[in-house]
Amino acid sequence: MKKNIGLHDRFVRFILGLAAFMNIFALQTGPLVSSILAIAGIVLLYTSIQGYCSLYDAFGYSTCKDETSCNEEGEIMKQNVGKTDRFIRFILGMAFLLNIFTLNTGVLATVILVVLALSMFYSSISGYCPLYELCKMDTCTKEETCGEGHGETASH
Repeated sequence: MKKNIGLHDRFVRFILGLAAFMNIFALQTGPLVSSILAIAGIVLLYTSIQGYCSLYDAFGYSTCKDETSCNEEGEIMKQNVGKTDRFIRFILGMAFLLNIFTLNTGVLATVILVVLALSMFYSSISGYCPLYELCKMDTCTKEETCGEGHGETASH
């Protein structure tokens, strides 16, 4: 099975899959809507992890940048978030979660805050931010080893 989902698409699918599951609890819907949200969440999370979408394959579509970017191992996420930035993102994720409990937010605001918190935690842990890649930003310094292409390698 050749991967046909690029990094940005995988990230969006992951966040939407988590949001679908969060809506089951936040909206307190009936069994039909809960089942639909659960199936959508499972499909989105599964395709995000596998990097393959059968619908894309059926229509000959791919969100990979080029033929070599999605090989059997998938795209390699080049880390573009430095240590300080990762720490700040973790704190922001915690702040988003705490706002749910301290503010009197509605259902929609709660879901938005959870998605924002999860995206901050994801980029904090992985060291990769798809928005940084789109904007061609990088907060890694030469002293840090943020993945391939960053820092200096020793040749001893």
